[in-house]
Amino acid sequence: GEIRHYFEDGKNALIADEYSERLFANKMEEVINFPAKASEIGKGGQAVGKEYFDHKKHGVELLNFIKEILGVKNISYTSEVNENHHGHRQPT
Repeated sequence: GEIRHYFEDGKNALIADEYSERLFANKMEEVINFPAKASEIGKGGQAVGKEYFDHKKHGVELLNFIKEILGVKNISYTSEVNENHHGHRQPT
């Protein structure tokens, strides 16, 4: 799948080689037994997330792409959000 294109086992994620409850449990035992290493892996995963999945970064890029295609200059992107009446966050 796509996960291995972004994440590496033991570097920025804990990835089991196949779907197995036992392999998943083994990975969780690594977190318990090696908390400092787990913390470093977590920081690595967070860095990957910010690089490839951050809406603030990619939203601006996508907006610029759309503006270029449409020839529009007066659309802006804001990362500010408001809560609607259901308590959900939505872009303004």
